Amino acid sequence: MQPFISIEHERISPKTPNLNAHIESFRSILERDYYSKNEFLSYTEIHKIVTEFIDFYVNRIFIWQFKRCVTS
Repeated sequence: MQPFISIEHERISPKTPNLNAHIESFRSILERDYYSKNEFLSYTEIHKIVTEFIDFYVNRIFIWQFKRCVTS
């Protein structure tokens, strides 16, 4: 039996396309780099991969882009 995994669903307010662009970009990178290249055997495996991707995306890509904007 798989352990219970809590998932938080985030909604975007209506008429805020600028927020949607960030989420769609995140989703498309996740799809392109992880989902389409792997075959997962369990939800636990998917959770591990997505957690690693979120850590990479938030702590490396996002911060790198932020630092680049600040120094420009």
